[in-house]
Amino acid sequence: MISLRGIEWGAGFCDIALKSQVGQFVRIIFFVAFIAYGLYAILEVFFPPLRSPDFNRGEIDEETGPTINIMGWKKALTPPRVLASGYMSERVACSVSLGFGTLLIAIGVFGIRHVTGVPGWVPDLFSRF
Repeated sequence: MISLRGIEWGAGFCDIALKSQVGQFVRIIFFVAFIAYGLYAILEVFFPPLRSPDFNRGEIDEETGPTINIMGWKKALTPPRVLASGYMSERVACSVSLGFGTLLIAIGVFGIRHVTGVPGWVPDLFSRF
């Protein structure tokens, strides 16, 4: 172990650098998942074999059914009542998927920019948090 002005250099220095990289990776993995799913949603639009059989199925349900709260968790006693369900046109379904994928990619890029500072040309929108 080499000591220089109170800083000890040795095996511990490598551990700190490794912990820093692992910590950085753990902090950005969530945003990488956002980007990955956003890319998949966009690729679904351009490559129809990637789509699920219910790609264009939509459903809107009512959130006001009977519920109980246990330690802060809301539990539905009955399934929600479906107000509307059906199939969207291919054009609308593709537009929704394209918009959703673009939104997820934007969240991922801005999140990675906030955590790592890379890429520098993207503004840090979350700097206040």
